[in-house]
Amino acid sequence: MGELEDENLDLVLARRLRRCIESCEQTLNAYTAKEAETTPPFVDALMLAIGGMQAAIRMQTYDRELRQASLRIAAMLAREGASTVRRYGLDDELLNCADACERAAFICEDVLLRAVA
Repeated sequence: MGELEDENLDLVLARRLRRCIESCEQTLNAYTAKEAETTPPFVDALMLAIGGMQAAIRMQTYDRELRQASLRIAAMLAREGASTVRRYGLDDELLNCADACERAAFICEDVLLRAVA
């Protein structure tokens, strides 16, 4: 892949992951506001998933091994976040958040597969 193609891929990755992050943050804000007395059990997993996605975006400027490691970690944390959110409930907001986490995991895995090809 040429430098321009790599740069475009980084921009697309960042844009797509940011959409997933926004969806997760909206859910996190909504549920922490609703349940101010207690912290919903999915909050930790969701915060880790968000952090993993943010790190994957930041690490795109580093060497290949660090980029790939950050993508693997982000995918793993996003899948765990999706699973945890689904165990908590099945309302539309939670399902949208879980779908965003699954989408983020798929995006990261797809970039990893393209790097190998």
